[in-house]
Amino acid sequence: FLSTKACAYRDEIGIEYQEYSGKTVYASVEHSLKLLQVNHLDCVHIHDPLPEHLEQVYAKDGALNALLDLKNHGVIKSCGMATVSLESLETAIDCGDFDHIQFFHSYTLLNQQAMEKVIPSARARNLSVLNNAPQAGFILATGAIPNALYNYWPTSQDVIDATARIEEICARKGVTIGDAALAYSLQCPDIDVTVVG
Repeated sequence: FLSTKACAYRDEIGIEYQEYSGKTVYASVEHSLKLLQVNHLDCVHIHDPLPEHLEQVYAKDGALNALLDLKNHGVIKSCGMATVSLESLETAIDCGDFDHIQFFHSYTLLNQQAMEKVIPSARARNLSVLNNAPQAGFILATGAIPNALYNYWPTSQDVIDATARIEEICARKGVTIGDAALAYSLQCPDIDVTVVG
């Protein structure tokens, strides 16, 4: 099962781009097909759209219509949205054209916001649910070490303290915090895929 993302990326010299037009989707999918040496992809996600990008995502010449066109022509088999923005995922669920949603850092031992609305809404619409980075951008893998990163950024003392409390519980149970973080996602019946990386 080959899945990739389009529209938000870092180029070979490290410049980050976020552009949600159909043109970008077509170019990205073509590039992925060449790199992977295949003639179709199982899934392409619109990557990291924030609320300010949604007008472009849903425009007539936007990312979603391009994905639907590629799906209609058999180039991709399904489409999804992958973002940290739960608001953006809610629009994807409500629009009815997506097959998958993928969230980041919002169903972990430190944050369960996705379970409040996004996961139940996706399940009600029969979308598959992917949970990305269940170790919360490193801290639930490294533990409460000096300079720990939460969601890939330096974190607050509150998060470090909460992580230390989780580590204490894990130590009493004889498991590592990293294993507990993965197990938390893997045991959830409403999550179809846990993306470890």
